[in-house]
Amino acid sequence: MSNLTKSLPIVAKILGDKYGVRVAIGGGRACTDGQTIYLPALPADDEKAAVLVRGYIDHEAAHVRFTEGGLEGSPLERSLQNILEDIRIERRMGKRFPGCVSNLDRLASTLVADGMFERLHDDAHPGAVLQGYLLHRMRHDVLEQSALRDLADHSESLFHKVFSKGKATRISAIAWQAENAASTVEVKALVGRILESMQEPEEEEEPESGDSQDATQQASDTSEGKQDDSQQSGQSDDSQSDDSGADQSDASGEDGEDDQSSSSQQSPADVSDDDQADESPSSSQDSHGHGRGHGGQDDIEEAVERALSATEQDLMDDVAKQVAEMLEEHASDCPYEAAVEVAEERNDQIRAFGVINAKEARKATNALRSRLDGLIQASKQQRNPPRRTGRRLDSRSLARLSCGDTRVFKSSSERKAVNTAVHVLLDRSGSMGHQIATACAAVYATAVALEGISGVNLETAAFPVSQDGVKTLTRFGERICIDAYEMGVDGSTPMAQALWHVAYRLVAQKQPRKIALVITDGDPDDRAATVDVIARMEAAGIETIGIGIGSNAKEHLFSRHRKILSVDELPNALFGLLEQPLMAQSA
Repeated sequence: MSNLTKSLPIVAKILGDKYGVRVAIGGGRACTDGQTIYLPALPADDEKAAVLVRGYIDHEAAHVRFTEGGLEGSPLERSLQNILEDIRIERRMGKRFPGCVSNLDRLASTLVADGMFERLHDDAHPGAVLQGYLLHRMRHDVLEQSALRDLADHSESLFHKVFSKGKATRISAIAWQAENAASTVEVKALVGRILESMQEPEEEEEPESGDSQDATQQASDTSEGKQDDSQQSGQSDDSQSDDSGADQSDASGEDGEDDQSSSSQQSPADVSDDDQADESPSSSQDSHGHGRGHGGQDDIEEAVERALSATEQDLMDDVAKQVAEMLEEHASDCPYEAAVEVAEERNDQIRAFGVINAKEARKATNALRSRLDGLIQASKQQRNPPRRTGRRLDSRSLARLSCGDTRVFKSSSERKAVNTAVHVLLDRSGSMGHQIATACAAVYATAVALEGISGVNLETAAFPVSQDGVKTLTRFGERICIDAYEMGVDGSTPMAQALWHVAYRLVAQKQPRKIALVITDGDPDDRAATVDVIARMEAAGIETIGIGIGSNAKEHLFSRHRKILSVDELPNALFGLLEQPLMAQSA
């Protein structure tokens, strides 16, 4: 059964139902409109596609549930909004659905292995450097995606070369508040504050700058223990933590500003070789002169201007967009031209074509139930032959001793209950027009007969409803109502989607034996997809049976099938088809 539950239609349906969102498989794109998550048709057994699908659905479901409104502002502003919002919603999703944490972590590991998380070059655009730092560092520290550790450390190193200590501190302190932000509006406000802080002038002479101290305190309060709270006056603290991108925030304040002020008054030529050797790596300059140490003020201001004016081409691609593109690439390997998904359950009212002949249906029901019950009862009462060893004597076999036959002990064996889940699916497509009355009576008679057998868990449904949906007539565990089985015809024959629905319903049942019984007359819309889902159901242990109403068209679909022309023929047909699977468990 595990292989079936890993198939894309089942995975999409399970996750969609779990998160309360709709997942539709169709078309060639992976995207969301804010209410529905769309996936392209994908190979059902592609392991990598399954990882991408689970992570993509989790991520987009988080947007559907928790994001209000779209991105706004300049390219950099929209990008930062997206990064911080992703952190907020994925963290919130993980708290509500712990399985999301694993799905998203596996997705991140896959993307890192494929090189989809961009590793910044030393001469990367300042806007991309800011992006990379927040994206990699926060995903590693806040979302605990360990595969990003090396990228986070590298991006953090570049970040502190491009931006001054004061700006880096303020950016970190503000950004880390996103993990506990209450809304998308709050995230946008945080991004606005980040952009404003980037344009704030550096304090060069006042070591006890209020702004700097406030930024330091804010960073310490909002990073939730991920930063070092200790500050020592009179000396520069340029240490960085491997575990949190916000640790740099404590390197500012009184002493950080004093270090910045002092070093900014010297040119590179004024610094001796010994002084250069004593400087920490975080104070060194890159090839463009960016640095928070000596002589970098003009370069820092230029870097800020370039970051704020960055274009889409200057910045890193959105990770979710990259995942969507990977899914679309995998769609080319799908064996079907049309996408196949689990049919949605509909509650539409179906116009009744006619009234079921209750007398005729009851006759068929009684005949079928009597034959099935008779076999089950006979199997349960079957005697086992006596044995030579045991604890209880069989009084009827004692005469054997006079002949030297020591087989006089009773034998017993554990009997298995029927313990079977059965789903009966009715085709009510337009081609069933002349047979729908017979088909409805047949489904009703079958349902009533099976409902009366101990150990059988039954559900019935009809398709199509609203083009490609399914309507449940009797749900597992419910009592049967004859009115639900009186219906007319409509639409085509989307049997593959309906069978995925049947598979989805059956895999959720605890009974070890599962049977899908399809009552139909014609060919499905997509024969290849229907054959494929039937093969998958059979491989997963779900037995599929076809009943043709006035047609043998199902021979190429179901290995076990029968044809009937009237309800009177139903008992014999079903008895022959159900005898083996039902009796096997009680024998």
